[in-house]
Amino acid sequence: MRRGQPSTHAQFGEANAILIGDALQCLAFGVLANATSVSEQARLTMIELLADAAGWRNMVGGQALDIDAARAVDIAPERLEAMHLAKTGALLRVSIQMGAIAAGHSDLQAPIHQDLIRLGGVLGLGFQIIDDVLDVTQATEVLGKPAGSDEQQGRVTLVSLMGVQKARERARELLGVSRDTLQSLGLQGSLLDRLAVQMIDRDF
Repeated sequence: MRRGQPSTHAQFGEANAILIGDALQCLAFGVLANATSVSEQARLTMIELLADAAGWRNMVGGQALDIDAARAVDIAPERLEAMHLAKTGALLRVSIQMGAIAAGHSDLQAPIHQDLIRLGGVLGLGFQIIDDVLDVTQATEVLGKPAGSDEQQGRVTLVSLMGVQKARERARELLGVSRDTLQSLGLQGSLLDRLAVQMIDRDF
C-alpha cells in the first residue's frame, strides 16, 4: 500500500512495475529534451545530470548497496547513509540542480551548485531516516502503507542500528544543516525551505 492505495507492484505485478519505472525514466529524458523554455546547452546539462543520478554511481549503485545490505549480518551506519545518499539523495540533488539551471545558474562549478549538491544529499538522507522512524512508530492508517515492513522483511535501517531517539536526533541535525545552507543562499523562508521542513519534520 502507498497513500492508502495498492502499490504498482502489488496491483500489476513486479515485472510490470519495473517496466513502468523504465518507461517513466525514458519519459523524463524526453521531457527534458523537449524543454524549449531553456537553452539547448541547459537541456544537455540537465540530461547529463539526470543520467548520472539514475546510473551506476547513484541510483543503480545505491540499489546494489541496498541489495547487499539486505543480506549483510553486520553493516555500519556509514554504509547505510552512503546508500541513502546514492538513492534518495541523488534524486533530490538532481531535482534541485536542474531547477537552478532552469533559473539561469548554468555553471556547475559555481559555489551555488556545490551548496545545492550538499543540500540535496542532506535532505535525501534526512527524509529516509524519518521514513524508517515512522515505519516503527506510526500505524498503517497514518502512513498510508504497511507499518513495520522493514522489520518484517529483515531490513537493516539506521533505526535498527541506532534506535528511534538517535535516529530522530540525526534527522534533526540534517534538517539544521539544510536550513543553514538555505540561509547562506538567501533562501530562508522560501518554498524550498518550507519543503525541507516538511520532508524531515513530519509524522506521516
